[in-house]
Amino acid sequence: SAALFSGGTFLHVPRKVIIDRPVKLAQRVGGEGVLASRSLIVVGEGASATVVVDLASFGDAARTLFHECTEIHVGPNASLRFVVVQTLGRKAVHAPIVRARLAADARLETVSVAVGGGLVKSLQTASLEGRGSSVKVLGLVFGDGRQHFDHHTFQDHVVAHTTSDLDYRTVSAGRARSAYTGRLRIGLAGSTCEAHQSNRNLLLSEKARADSIPELEILTNDVICSHAATVGPIDADQVHYCAARGLDPDEARRLIVLGFLEPAVASIPAEDLRAKVHAALETRLGGAV
Repeated sequence: SAALFSGGTFLHVPRKVIIDRPVKLAQRVGGEGVLASRSLIVVGEGASATVVVDLASFGDAARTLFHECTEIHVGPNASLRFVVVQTLGRKAVHAPIVRARLAADARLETVSVAVGGGLVKSLQTASLEGRGSSVKVLGLVFGDGRQHFDHHTFQDHVVAHTTSDLDYRTVSAGRARSAYTGRLRIGLAGSTCEAHQSNRNLLLSEKARADSIPELEILTNDVICSHAATVGPIDADQVHYCAARGLDPDEARRLIVLGFLEPAVASIPAEDLRAKVHAALETRLGGAV
């Protein structure tokens, strides 16, 4: 990307500046071949901001390989909310990298929504380098047809008194496939850290597949850590519970899936993007449940 990038975004939030409205970045990609971009977000000491990225294709027929690298620096006692909603066309290949570094008492929340693209390979890392820093990661993935999603996250607790919480949720229908690898690392100086991660996967067809690999690497003691992964179909007891209260079974399954994904959707601060994601999910569920 360093050799090929042709554009990107630079956002600097100066010291103690509070941006109380989301900064929205609309990205539209298309055409044949490779497109690369690099972006840098710097939030100064005591500052706060929300950044929302709306990524879509010019058209479903675009055969674009889009690689983007985003670097995030959150200063002391600063906070950033970073939201990406990806609705690329089915012939697009998306390869994003997000790398974040946090200073003392910094706070970062990320929300990643991926419903588009034929092939997605994503890497998201956070390095907690200052005492008191914290990271919250929410992810939503919905694939159908022959879509293939591969997400990798890494929370690196470099120093003591840092916290992280990750919740990735995936729904796969048709012959879609999802692969998730989540790594938590507690370094030698990371005592008294607290870190949690979970990856939940719903399979809406017998030919859909989800692979989940949660990883813990703990190099010290006096820590609180957990990881969890689930893969399976919609709970038949939940469907029965809803049907017993007057809902059609198909409608019950639809509501169960929407409720399963709602934590990430509700975290999108832009109302138009929330509506866009809801519409995409409703369309997918129409032929999947």
